[in-house]
Amino acid sequence: MSARTGSHTPRSTPGAGIEEASARENGTWRERATHAARDVRRLTDLLALERASAVVEAAVGDVVLSRRRMPRQLATARAWLRLWQGRADDAWRDAPRCARTTEDVLLLGFIAWARLDRGALASLARAGRRDSTEVTDARRAVALFSAALDGNATTVDAAAREVERAAHDTSRSATRWLRLVAAEALSIVGVRDRVVETIGPARLWSDATPLERRVRDRLRSASCGPRATGTPGVRSEDDLPGLAAWGEGSEHMHWLRTLPELLHVVQEAEDDLAALRAGCAWARREAGADRVAFTAGEEGAVVACAGWPNAADAAAALRALTSPRDAVHAADAGWVTIPVRYAGVVAGAIVAWSADDDRTRLSDALAVLAAVAGPALRARHDALVIERQATAAAPEILGCSPAIAAVREAIARAAGTPFPVLVEGESGTGKELMARAVHRLSARRDRPFRAVNCAALSDELVEAELFGHTRGAFTGAVAARVGLFEAAHGGSLFLDEVGDLSTRAQAKLLRVLQEGEIRRVGENGTRAVDVRIIAATNQPLVRAVARGTFREDLLFRLAVVRLQAPPLRDRVEDVPLLARAFWRSLARDADRRARLTPSALAALCHHRWPGNVRELQNVVAALVVAAPARGSVGARDVYQALGRVAPASDADGVSLDRARLGCERRVVAAALARHGGRRSAAARELGLSRQGLAKAMRRLGLGRAPDIAGVA
Repeated sequence: MSARTGSHTPRSTPGAGIEEASARENGTWRERATHAARDVRRLTDLLALERASAVVEAAVGDVVLSRRRMPRQLATARAWLRLWQGRADDAWRDAPRCARTTEDVLLLGFIAWARLDRGALASLARAGRRDSTEVTDARRAVALFSAALDGNATTVDAAAREVERAAHDTSRSATRWLRLVAAEALSIVGVRDRVVETIGPARLWSDATPLERRVRDRLRSASCGPRATGTPGVRSEDDLPGLAAWGEGSEHMHWLRTLPELLHVVQEAEDDLAALRAGCAWARREAGADRVAFTAGEEGAVVACAGWPNAADAAAALRALTSPRDAVHAADAGWVTIPVRYAGVVAGAIVAWSADDDRTRLSDALAVLAAVAGPALRARHDALVIERQATAAAPEILGCSPAIAAVREAIARAAGTPFPVLVEGESGTGKELMARAVHRLSARRDRPFRAVNCAALSDELVEAELFGHTRGAFTGAVAARVGLFEAAHGGSLFLDEVGDLSTRAQAKLLRVLQEGEIRRVGENGTRAVDVRIIAATNQPLVRAVARGTFREDLLFRLAVVRLQAPPLRDRVEDVPLLARAFWRSLARDADRRARLTPSALAALCHHRWPGNVRELQNVVAALVVAAPARGSVGARDVYQALGRVAPASDADGVSLDRARLGCERRVVAAALARHGGRRSAAARELGLSRQGLAKAMRRLGLGRAPDIAGVA
């Protein structure tokens, strides 16, 4: 489209050129803007985009300094320039929204097509009351873009013929653009054999601008074979980024805009599961899929889905399908399955269903999604495998809460490394069980596991206990003795309550960790040892370092991998499971056949458990002792075992404010546990901002973030 809807602007006489230049420099701001708009349109049509950009920016600066509104003609010229610079979003902001002329309709239609804005295309295609015949023809041409997006080749072909008849044999610029629009729509739906016919004979292009010829040549090349690199004889200061999608078909136009969006949502996701869910949403939004699911492994477990209420429903619907090695299109059933490969191995598959008969676009979209989401699906599959292995290999760590599930997964990850492990948690939370699980899942499982309570070692005996001694090394050493490090050679050594070691013992332990060798008390030579240290503490060692009672360098050596044992009050949902397990074991030993009632389990859940799992085990043992040989154990028995007076009712036992506070605390703690402590994800689930979640955590007294991050 030239500066006018008719033929290109006629040449000016020398005298007229001088008057025009004078008007550009000395006229009013509106006259200067009008001349600049004409220059920008002319330079854009000549493919001199850099010069056009300089002119338009100078004109816009002049308007801003004059404190005037942007003239419509200048705004339209800048939008036309930015369209061919490949800046469709900027062009949309610049272009006037009121389409009153053929030029306005075509410009807005081109921009909306570049942005794949179906709503704008539909609005432009609707006829107005005062539309002229030319404007109506332009709207009919813009409607071709909407029809092309729907992919119906028959409809597009018929509509394109109507546009051709409207763009009769004249050389006006507007009719040439109508033909180009029709040719592009035919190219999109794959009717490429009609593209050249629709463009028209050479006589229609005798006075076409270089821009019009460039678009025409691009469409011709795309329909006939290799695309031409440029128009001979025309010097271009820019490679026309806005022309990149013309003649490439609907798939290219689609991926040109949506692939960067897919890369963004996958790369910016907080974790692998969020990336897969974002990919499912993208496939539904951009590829027309009604239902999408990622399946992992040969078993086909559903790890992320969209279009189903939950993963269980998706798994039930996909149970009849198997993960193929190649793409399978079940045309009759409407299913499309694409394998997801990563590092040359099939990590799973994407399964989607669409009601559309033509699923070519969906298949292409899933293939792109499979290439992008391969690493995330592989990582999620590995996490599920580790979780299953941890559950099977650590049966003594009971619980179904998200917190304990995260513990089992962290144990499995830590076991696969050779690094020292520090288990932190309150007394009675099962730190030794976690340490034994780490050893049993590690490569050292067939070697010894030794444990020592550092709090019970005096400063005089700690060296002999850990490193051993020779006969006669000190009074009472009647024979040589192997220390715990030598006894655990090739295996693991569990140092419980390591924070209670004296400063002298810490220094000796640090040297062993650094050098990998020990020296028995009474010997001069050293012995090499290969021991993995698993330490535990019930007090924050960072605070001990701040007090000067624990060496900071030793903490760094011990806390390479950190595991956190959650207190029982933060996983109240595990109390019934633990209580039943303890009851079965202890009642069998005591020959009791009584049973725990639901009221007894409810009473156990109401307790705060300062002693954690060990206290729960002792309370259940007290219940076993007090229980009858046969019968039931109720809530009153539980309160007696706890040394508390049974409340008359739940309402008398706790105030509404306290109940509300406890409920809020459990909900927030559970959300944090489900997301592995990631506050942003937990805040989104709870409907809070990150700052709001931080305030809620402080109000509810939830724990602070650890001062030193581990790698577990």
